[in-house]
Amino acid sequence: MLLVNGHGPSTAWLALPIVFALQLLLTVGLAFFVGSVTVFFRDLEHIVDVLLNLVFYATPIIYAADRVPDSYHWVTIVNPLAPIAESWRGILLDGDWPNSDLAYSAGLTVAALVIGWLTFRRLEDSFADGI
Repeated sequence: MLLVNGHGPSTAWLALPIVFALQLLLTVGLAFFVGSVTVFFRDLEHIVDVLLNLVFYATPIIYAADRVPDSYHWVTIVNPLAPIAESWRGILLDGDWPNSDLAYSAGLTVAALVIGWLTFRRLEDSFADGI
């Protein structure tokens, strides 16, 4: 569809594996944490469902981040998925390389991965008891 709409490959596409890896690692880190804690707090499943809907609308996926009113711009600043979504859009549609905001997402991704992994490792021996 990109080619049909006139968005051909550019050198910025070389950054796609980095953006993909950040998104994957952020998802894995959050899944480790939420999956581990949900074994013991069953209601967390319902809270996560609501939070995922909120995160979807707070992440500039179906709209560009520059269209967010100034009074709500802080939502895209604190959301670690916003720079990732903007990087996908910038690379694929505009041929732009990711900007420095992606480093913020990378830092939060590393933190989520470490916290998720440590939580999983600490609680994994008691999973059978919780289930």
